[in-house]
Amino acid sequence: MKEAGTMKRFTFCVGFCALLFLCIGISLSYGSLEYTFSSTKNVYKTDSYWTHNDNSKEHFDFTYIYYKLPRKAVFEIKSDRGQHGIIEGKTSPDPMLYDSSCASAIKKHCPLLDWEPDFKDVCGQAVIKQFMGSGSKRASVRQEYEAAKQADLQFPPEIISPEDNSSQAASGKTEIELGLKKIPVTPCKWWTFTVVFDRWDESAGSNGEWKSGPFSYTSFQGFEHEEGGTVYCRAKYFFDFKPGKYRFRAKAQNADGRKLPWTPWSTFSIKLAVSPNIPSVLNITSPGTGESFFIGEIMRIRWQGLGIDQRIKIGLIQGGNITPVTTANGVENKGYWRWIIPSSVKPGKYRLAVATLDNSQKDFVNNIKIKMKVDIKD
Repeated sequence: MKEAGTMKRFTFCVGFCALLFLCIGISLSYGSLEYTFSSTKNVYKTDSYWTHNDNSKEHFDFTYIYYKLPRKAVFEIKSDRGQHGIIEGKTSPDPMLYDSSCASAIKKHCPLLDWEPDFKDVCGQAVIKQFMGSGSKRASVRQEYEAAKQADLQFPPEIISPEDNSSQAASGKTEIELGLKKIPVTPCKWWTFTVVFDRWDESAGSNGEWKSGPFSYTSFQGFEHEEGGTVYCRAKYFFDFKPGKYRFRAKAQNADGRKLPWTPWSTFSIKLAVSPNIPSVLNITSPGTGESFFIGEIMRIRWQGLGIDQRIKIGLIQGGNITPVTTANGVENKGYWRWIIPSSVKPGKYRLAVATLDNSQKDFVNNIKIKMKVDIKD
């Protein structure tokens, strides 16, 4: 459905209107198109230069952004001589890829736009042509976007927590966190996640059996989550489990009808809270001494934290420098943490430290190696 747009702001109006008029001249020479797709916006960039009568050249940067939440298009031009203008219009879907209109009511503000009527529509062909150059280019980019939307729909969501075969003390709340394996190109809030649980009943049958329940929750909503400089799609909810053994699986569906299959069953246990008379123990169980990881890879850190009633902080130590793996506020003492090693971490050997916030309990693993991943080309 097409939606009439409105002008939000217009900077240096007269200069920009004249600039738009210049854009139809044959002396403009356009550069290559650059574009990126993400869950929140699609960004397109190109540049050009204008040859003036004195043979001097003025360089222009063209940027077109389609915001998905809220849905709007923003067209901006900047020149190296100070010309600058922005037009915004409401629209859906992305006008750069699909037929759409967001005609801006700017004629009364900029009479010079009468020289080129198409520029009154920020989503019009005159604007889009400057980026795409041709209908075949537009079709090619649209096909690439559609392929990104459909990529790996055969794979189920990723179970981030609790990890399979993990256990934790009964604390009233158990965090279930899920995510998409692929970086999404549609807003994460358009994805919803369904989770179902079974509980192991030891008294059933001769050896016990799984029985459905206790929960079936179907309105997890996704959200954007930045990790290691990359935005992923995540969903999180907290459940109150009694001590026992459980298994669960999950699936995901997009508001546009796309579906991901069910995950395999994943098992976890809830144990009775530890008596305060039992001494506290903090012990790293993974990774082990000498293990190696590449930048951009997932490091899964596991520990035992029995009798510890506070949050846990994790870091990499190299000489006198500490690279935080968690925030200063730490994480819940649930026995595991998943960390994507960011590019800001320098390759080398580190000492992995896991400690309570008050530093009363600590454990270390030596000789953890961080490496730079090298692409081998033919």
